[in-house]
Amino acid sequence: MDKQVLLVSNLIEAGKEGVAAMSPILSYMGFPASKLPTALLSNSLDYEHFELMDTTEHMRRTLKAWDALGFCFDAVAVGFIASSEQADLVGDYCSRYEREDACILVDPIMADNGRLYRNLGGDTIASMRTLVSGASLSIPNYTEACLLTGTDHTTSPLARREADRLLDDLLALGPLSALVTSCLMEGVGHCVIGYDAFLDERFVLPYEHVNANFRGTGDVFAAVLLGRLLQGQMLASSTQCAMDAVREMIRQGAGARDPRLGLPIEELLEVVDEVMC
Repeated sequence: MDKQVLLVSNLIEAGKEGVAAMSPILSYMGFPASKLPTALLSNSLDYEHFELMDTTEHMRRTLKAWDALGFCFDAVAVGFIASSEQADLVGDYCSRYEREDACILVDPIMADNGRLYRNLGGDTIASMRTLVSGASLSIPNYTEACLLTGTDHTTSPLARREADRLLDDLLALGPLSALVTSCLMEGVGHCVIGYDAFLDERFVLPYEHVNANFRGTGDVFAAVLLGRLLQGQMLASSTQCAMDAVREMIRQGAGARDPRLGLPIEELLEVVDEVMC
């Protein structure tokens, strides 16, 4: 449980997403994490007003300082990236771990419901493809997987062959293992599809869709997933743990606060232990 983890994502000042959502969960699971903020964000983009500060130059100086101090990490989780320059910087940093026994998890946070998030341009897709290519594990949602692979987005359920093709095209970009979350599949319903390179195995995990739109649930999913992987679980069981934790946190947190602020994570940490995996 002494593994060193680095979180590379946005740091939100009012709310629970990005680093602010992932850090307490990983710490609770026994993996206190270092943080490399890619942007300082006043609040979620769901509000009418927000302020975003690009931190690229600070990231560059931080990585140089860490190199001088000999810092290294057993796992790097990459989320929100603010620019192509940042993508190159983070990609170069992660590449040094490619030949080592490190987990590089890339969650290409950029889109949902068929479109890019506010304030993101088309160059974001190319930047995320670069990062995904060097990942041990990439976990885009369905919209992000479509954008990464050039697949037409649809709101209709996918046939199994269409889901397999989407996963194949994602893996062709270079990650060793991959998940596609928030899928809708014929005969299955809402599900996560995945490929575990260690077992050379595909899987489909259905879930009950919860009609709630809390910010940061993808970050909660990524944190629980990474924690379980670092504890030695296989990808499919780690994914199931993460799905169950997100569902139960939403159930317990519903009505507690403005969904734009995310879940009250510190009040719900025991859920991580309660879900059966």
